[in-house]
Amino acid sequence: MNEKARFVGAALCGIVCLVASRADAGSPVFGIHTQQDWEDALADGRIQPVPDGVFQAMVDQGSDLPSGRWPEPYDTQTEFFTPQVYATQQPYGGEDALVMTWGQSSVSDYSAAAWDYVYPSDPSLNGLALTFSIFPPWQSTHFSLNLVEADPTRWREFVWHASGNPGDPIPGVWNTVTINPTTGTANLNPIVFNSPNGFDITQVARLRFDENIPPPPPGPLPPPPVPAPGLPLFNLWNHVEVSPEPSTLAVWSLLAGLATAMGWRRRR
Repeated sequence: MNEKARFVGAALCGIVCLVASRADAGSPVFGIHTQQDWEDALADGRIQPVPDGVFQAMVDQGSDLPSGRWPEPYDTQTEFFTPQVYATQQPYGGEDALVMTWGQSSVSDYSAAAWDYVYPSDPSLNGLALTFSIFPPWQSTHFSLNLVEADPTRWREFVWHASGNPGDPIPGVWNTVTINPTTGTANLNPIVFNSPNGFDITQVARLRFDENIPPPPPGPLPPPPVPAPGLPLFNLWNHVEVSPEPSTLAVWSLLAGLATAMGWRRRR
């Protein structure tokens, strides 16, 4: 067996062993999947709409960053809203979901809203994996996951653009994101940056999900699963879960490392 074959064989064996060792690593820290799960989290206060002023203050703070700032539509072209949130059954062919509705009957500018999942202080998110699915009903400017400490001026931001371009989430369908919030490794690559005050992954108190969308395009649009009078904008999330072992993310990292190493060996 030549050196290249031995190298590939050893790397693949390591990947297989890693997956096997982590396949039964334990139950999720938490998972929300069914309408009842969503309703329970709403009823006991684990899920909360974010007041428009709170979200805007966070964006204004991020806009002062010297680099890695919030995307431009959040910064200068957006009106912020306190949303309504409610649970529904299997909308648009997906799992049971949380619906967030916001905005005004006449939409002429970018509009943003957010909701929080109140995260327990133990266990720390350090080294865990977070998975969620999102349904942007039409092309959205950006949606994001914010890890917010008890001090709301300290946070880490992950931003995606639902454009439908290669590598971006696709509007009008369910998109599943799996991310290691410590490293930023993800199946859909986000923009990642921290607040000007810094950030500590072991002190996360809230998972903040938001979207900022442009005025809807002309023509018929998908309606909210349960219409909310006067709130024409909506988004849906399902399958929010924090898991104790980010095995698939580790595999992606190993595969990327293997490809890099093989390229280096070929160049040699």
